Amino acid sequence: MPLYNPPPDIERDLKAFDPALRLRWSDAQGGWRLERKVAQGAIWPASVVESPAQFEGRIAANDGYILVEFISPEHLSGQLIPVLARSDIWTNGGAQAVADAMDELDISHRQMMKAMMSDQFAAMARERFRYMNRVRTVPEKFAHTAPPGGMSINGGL
Repeated sequence: MPLYNPPPDIERDLKAFDPALRLRWSDAQGGWRLERKVAQGAIWPASVVESPAQFEGRIAANDGYILVEFISPEHLSGQLIPVLARSDIWTNGGAQAVADAMDELDISHRQMMKAMMSDQFAAMARERFRYMNRVRTVPEKFAHTAPPGGMSINGGL
């Protein structure tokens, strides 16, 4: 028997958003488990090393639910539904629309990185050009310290 029940307004909003979702307090993990009812599934066998998450996952699977998200007690608020709506595939146009948006983000990120690297390489080339084309002289009294052929980086050619 869990220690807490979810706040009634959050539970009502959650059922209005998706009737297959439930919010359940986990005594073992010390937080809220957002779980969704699944049509098919199997309860996996107990493992050699049991953890609180595995224990709670087995309880959820026995009831026919799967974990969507673990929510710490301080984060359970009225912002749950807007956050779920922003991350829900179907409210964002379906799987293809989400995949297309992710592809667009990847393309724009690559273009931005290419532009940044191009700017960096151009700055490096300008710096090298200025260094290579600078006239360098050594005072007469330090002429013996200069390399043979002068101070050119081209080796006196």
